[in-house]
Amino acid sequence: MIQQPPPPDHGTGYPGYPPQPYLVPGPPDPKLAPRRSNRLPWVLGGIAVLAALLCLGGAVAVGAWLLTSRAETSYSAGAEATAAAIPSEAPAAVQDVGTWPELPALPAGTDATKLRSTGNGPSTMVAFVNDRSEPVIVSWLDPTGQRVEYQRLEPGGTYLQPTYVGHPWLVSAVDGTEIALFQPVALPSRAVIK
Repeated sequence: MIQQPPPPDHGTGYPGYPPQPYLVPGPPDPKLAPRRSNRLPWVLGGIAVLAALLCLGGAVAVGAWLLTSRAETSYSAGAEATAAAIPSEAPAAVQDVGTWPELPALPAGTDATKLRSTGNGPSTMVAFVNDRSEPVIVSWLDPTGQRVEYQRLEPGGTYLQPTYVGHPWLVSAVDGTEIALFQPVALPSRAVIK
């Protein structure tokens, strides 16, 4: 009898068992692969922080610019304060505006549309005095020549306005009709509205 050789075991230890297939490299096992950090959240977080800092810095810069560009500020405590009386906390020299020289109004033919604020000259103070029988509006002419309303001044009222030489002021009726134009001078003065 012819003896047949046993079926090859192909190294498995089991006769006739088919050989193991070759291992084809596939995607790495996440448990065995080295850990890679995801940088996207850190990059996005850094961009968000930079954007917030730029916005904050921009807001501070714009606020500072607005504070310095709007050179005219009201002496009164707030928008609700009336201009009919001089504040009691004002210095004695300010309270005695009756001794200040009168600021002459610009000639009647002066074209208010051509006037505008030019730079910041020396600081000064103007006391607007309403001698009329109706209320008036006191407006500053900005660097573009536009009116910037500052105060409604009732009849007989006095309004103190810190300003600068080179910053014209327009006084108009409540309906917008021009009454007088004033150019401040270096010394504190009274702008009497007649």
